[in-house]
Amino acid sequence: MFQWTFSLPPEPVASWSNFLSSNPEAMIGFSTLGPRTFHQLQTSFTAAYLQVGLPPRRHVLPFPATTLWERLYPSARVETEEIRITYPSVQAFLRAIKYAGADCASTRPTPIPREVYLRMCEYYATHFPAPQQAGIQVTYEAVYVILTDLSAHG
Repeated sequence: MFQWTFSLPPEPVASWSNFLSSNPEAMIGFSTLGPRTFHQLQTSFTAAYLQVGLPPRRHVLPFPATTLWERLYPSARVETEEIRITYPSVQAFLRAIKYAGADCASTRPTPIPREVYLRMCEYYATHFPAPQQAGIQVTYEAVYVILTDLSAHG
C-alpha cells in the first residue's frame, strides 16, 4: 500500500514491467488512498479559517485522483471503496492518525492558531456527526489497482 507517499511512484514501474513481461500470467496489485480521504477534516479547517477571517490552508495531503492511475496505466483495473469510521471525537481521530505515522508537517510550516483549531473541531462535530450522534464520521477512500500489462504504460 502506498499509504503516506503521495508523489507519483515511477521507480517501481520498470521492475513491474520487467516482472509482468516475463510472467504473462502474473499480476500486481496495490492499494492507496483516494482524494475523498479525510475530506471532512479539510472542509472543517477551511470553514474555521474563513470564520476567523484568515485564508484557508491545506491540512490534508492531496491524494491522487483515481483517474491518475487509469491514465498512468491504461490496462489497470481500478476500483474504489469509501470506508467510514466513527471516532468518539475530532481529538481522538487526530491522535489516531498521528499514532499511525501520518504527518502533514511539510505543508504546514506554522502552527495552527488556537481559535482555528477550536472552530474546526466544533464545525467537524456539528457537520459530520456519526450516525446517532455517537462521535464523528471519518471517510477513507480506498483505491485498489490491479496491473496485468504495463506495455501501454504512459
